[in-house]
Amino acid sequence: MKLSKFKPMSEDKLGGRSRSSVGRDILFRGFPAPIKIGGSIFFDVDAVERWIQQQAEVPYAPVPVAVPKDGKRRGRKPKYLGKGINDDEQDL
Repeated sequence: MKLSKFKPMSEDKLGGRSRSSVGRDILFRGFPAPIKIGGSIFFDVDAVERWIQQQAEVPYAPVPVAVPKDGKRRGRKPKYLGKGINDDEQDL
């Protein structure tokens, strides 16, 4: 078993994916969980390579997005949902 810290593993094997993206993959897509040794976190390189190979064989499925129970999204309205060319009267 070969162990690697996050940054070198992310740059070499995962194309520079962020910690947040890898965290979502651990929760929703079966990415191998990290191994904690002392205060450091390591990943099993062989397990990561097997997971990458499995993902190449499986069709893409988007990760679920958290939506509040009442169904209403919070925060600012995204810029791309503003008024369009023909939407002078309509507010989305």
